[in-house]
Amino acid sequence: VRVKLLPLLSRKIEAGVVTLEGLELNLERGPDGRTNWEDLVAPSEAPAERIPETAPSGASPLAALAVGGLDLRDALISWNDRQAGMNITVTHLGLKTSTVNLVDPVDAHLQFELDTGNLGLSAAVDADTRIDLNLAGGRYGVEDFSLEMNLGGEAVPGGPLPVTLNLQAQGDLNRKTFTADPVTLSVADVTATTTLDLAQAASGFQISGTLTAAPFNLRDLLTRLDAAPPDTADPGSLSTASINMEFHADSQAAVIDKLSLRLDDTTITGRADLRLAPSPAYVVDLAVDNIDADRYLPPKAAADAETARAATPGAAAAAIPAELLQGLDLDARLAVGALKIANLRLTDVRLQASAKEGLLTLHPLSADLYEGAYSGNIRIDARGPAPLLSLDENLAGVRSGDLLKDLQGKAFMSGLASAGMKLSATGADADALLASLDGTVSFTFTDGSVKGVDIAGKLCRTLAAADAGSLKTEDLVGSALQMLIQKAEGTNGAEAESDAAADSTKFSEIRGSMTFAK
Repeated sequence: VRVKLLPLLSRKIEAGVVTLEGLELNLERGPDGRTNWEDLVAPSEAPAERIPETAPSGASPLAALAVGGLDLRDALISWNDRQAGMNITVTHLGLKTSTVNLVDPVDAHLQFELDTGNLGLSAAVDADTRIDLNLAGGRYGVEDFSLEMNLGGEAVPGGPLPVTLNLQAQGDLNRKTFTADPVTLSVADVTATTTLDLAQAASGFQISGTLTAAPFNLRDLLTRLDAAPPDTADPGSLSTASINMEFHADSQAAVIDKLSLRLDDTTITGRADLRLAPSPAYVVDLAVDNIDADRYLPPKAAADAETARAATPGAAAAAIPAELLQGLDLDARLAVGALKIANLRLTDVRLQASAKEGLLTLHPLSADLYEGAYSGNIRIDARGPAPLLSLDENLAGVRSGDLLKDLQGKAFMSGLASAGMKLSATGADADALLASLDGTVSFTFTDGSVKGVDIAGKLCRTLAAADAGSLKTEDLVGSALQMLIQKAEGTNGAEAESDAAADSTKFSEIRGSMTFAK
C-alpha cells in the first residue's frame, strides 16, 4: 500500500490500490463457548491513559479520502463452531472495487464459494453492484446489484439450483427508511418481482410492497425440486400458475391485498388480514371465478365418480377439532362462480364462516344447482365439555334426472327434488355424532318418473350409502321412515299411467321422512 505524504498534512488520505492476496482467517468457538479472538478484543485491566486532544474543537478528523481501489484475491475464511457442531468455509473469496473516496459511487465485484459442511448446502456466488454513500446526508444507495448463484449440496433437492437476484435500493439513515424497487428473483424457471418499502416508526417496523410471479409450470417446478407432483385425474393440471398481490405489515398485523392468483383456468382474487396481537385473528375474503375440482382429484377418485355419493357440507363432517376451534378467531367469505366436483355442477356458491371463542358458524351457505338451490346453516359449538353439531340444510327444486345423470352416468329417476335436514348431535368423532343424532330428514319428488327400479329398495340403499344406517325394504312399513308413493293417483285423481315400453312409472309425488332420536 502506497500513501502520499503531502496530503496527510491537510488531513487527506490518498493511496493507490490496496491489494491483499492469500488471506486466511480462521475463526473458532470451543466446546466451552470461548472464541479464538477474545484475547484480541478483551479490555485491559489497567485504565488507559487519556490522550489530550490536539485538534481544535469541531475540526473534522478526515478532510478527504481517495484510495485507488481494493483488490482482495483468493482469500479463505472459516468458522468452526465446536459447541454447535457447525463448520462453514468461504473459499476463493475475491473483492475488487473502483476508486474509493467520500464523494463518488464505488463499483464492486464479489465472488466466493461457500461450503456449510454438515448443513448440506454449498454455493458458488458471483455479484456486481455500485454503492453510493452520502455520509454527510445520511443516505446510501445500491445500484444495479446483480447476483448469480448456484446452490448445491444435499440440502438442495434436485441437484444444483440456479438463482439470480437483481435489485435497485436506497436508504435514509436519518429517516430510518429503506426502499428496494424493483427486486427480481429467479429460482429455476420461476421469476418473481417485488417492491419493498421499510420504515422504522415509534410503534415498530412497517413494511409494504408488491409481489408478482410471472406464469410458470407448477408441475415442472415440483419435479425440478425433486418433489413429486400430486397424481391428478388430469395430467395437464398444475401446468400454469401466477400471482399478483400487494402486502403490508407491522408488528401488530399483516395484510395481503389485491390478490390475484391464477391456477390453470381458475382465477382467485381477494384479500387476507392477519392480526397478530393481542391474539391471532383472521379475516379472509376470496372470490373464485370457476374451478373444475375433479381435475385435481386422484385418478381413481375421478374414475369412481359414477359411484361417488354427494354429501352436503354438514353431512361431510367426520371429526370436530374442538381444541382448534376454541382458539380460532375467523371471519371468512368465499364466493365461487362455477364449481364442478364429483361431476356435479354448481353455480353461485357462497360461504361465510365465522369463529369466535369456540363457536363456528357456516351461514349463509348457498349454491345453485340443476335449476334448484341449496341453502344451509351449520353450527359447531365447542364451548362446552363436548362439541355440539347443528345442521339446518335444504335443497329445493332440483332436477333430479340431470343431477343423477351427471353423478352416476345415468338417471333412474326424474322430477323435481326437494329435501330438508334438521339434525343435531354431540361428540368429537363420527361414532359419537351418529350415536347421538337427533332430528329429521325429509324429501319430496314431484312430477317425475322412475325407470325400472324398486323404489323402496333404492331408497334404502341410498340412505345406507349416506351413512344413515342399515335399512331393509320391509323396515319401511311402520318404521320411523314414513313414505308415501302416490303412483296410483295423479294430480287430478285419475289413475297414473305405466309406460311398459320404457319400463318406467310416472308419479306426481314421492314424499318421505326419517326421524332420529337419541
